[in-house]
Amino acid sequence: MRTEDWKLLKTLYTTKNLTQAARLLFMSQPALTKRLQYIEKELGCQLVYRSNKGVTFTAEGQYLARQSERFLGLMEETLHHLELMGNHSTPLVRIGAPSSFVKYFLVGLLSDFHAEHPDISPQIRVDVSSEIPKYIHSHAVDCGFILGDSQHSLTAHLYDVQDCYAIYTSPISLEDLPLLPLILHNRNESTQSAVFQWWNEHFRQPPNLGIHVTDLDTALDMVANGLGYSIAFGSFLEKRPDFFLLPLYNLDQTPFTRNTWFLYSESTLSNPYAREFINFVRSQQTV
Repeated sequence: MRTEDWKLLKTLYTTKNLTQAARLLFMSQPALTKRLQYIEKELGCQLVYRSNKGVTFTAEGQYLARQSERFLGLMEETLHHLELMGNHSTPLVRIGAPSSFVKYFLVGLLSDFHAEHPDISPQIRVDVSSEIPKYIHSHAVDCGFILGDSQHSLTAHLYDVQDCYAIYTSPISLEDLPLLPLILHNRNESTQSAVFQWWNEHFRQPPNLGIHVTDLDTALDMVANGLGYSIAFGSFLEKRPDFFLLPLYNLDQTPFTRNTWFLYSESTLSNPYAREFINFVRSQQTV
């Protein structure tokens, strides 16, 4: 397998969507599908199941996707140390971000960046927000995005502010929420803590906890199938006409929101490729 094949598996495992993965990899969807079929033929096993809802990884596919993280991580570390030694320089920028940000926001951002800087290749490291500052401090990535506020010593720029919604299949009011099963999905402790704090300020009884899943897409599938409602941040939710979105407000009637921060270390600016991306992101800030 080529390095590009490991990147393909990692990106597809993150997005679970052929179109999204193709955009992140700057290739056409037919080309991605053809390469995936070649990998499966080369390895002699099926890696994913395809459907109109996206892709589902087989046991073999999940194993290879996890291995791709290790392989690409080792390659990143090796290239970084070679670059520090002055023996190698690659036009790339390494970005850390949570999976939901990668899928719903970073894809478009990277597409715009690629249009201006086609010679600079992005490498994406996906993890929860709390881990991203650690990767920047250890030089595992050059910069990154986090959801929610946190303590760190990095340079931070407020990239976006997202409103919060209760998501259901039919119209609901604030008074309905304690009666309905809540589908939890937050892997981000900061976000989950903020949601529960908001809840305690508005209700005396605890939420009616239903299913707990690890990602937003699964939670939205659960909502679409009538298993309860969920709470999430993001304007992208407005693109789902099958959902009713109930905006949530603080006690002072200001919108309940979550900040998205762009982080980097000042020392990263010595890398000209990372500096180009940092300047680009700062010029694209939505707030």
